[in-house]
Amino acid sequence: MLQGDVRQVGMPGKEVRPGVYTGLNVAANWDRIEVQGPVYVGGMTKIEDGAKLIGPTMIGPSCHICEGATI
Repeated sequence: MLQGDVRQVGMPGKEVRPGVYTGLNVAANWDRIEVQGPVYVGGMTKIEDGAKLIGPTMIGPSCHICEGATI
């Protein structure tokens, strides 16, 4: 689904950058996080500055991604 291979199913949430989708109330400073989509971040998740998200990856709701973490 993240790579667009599932027909007639759109990504839920809001596209904050090309290929990067979030649920509601995600706390992240996208200018201080390295992101390579496709990535989905579940609602109520906090991502600290300096984290790295490399897709394809899906992060569930209510997670806390610490500074320096690579997912």
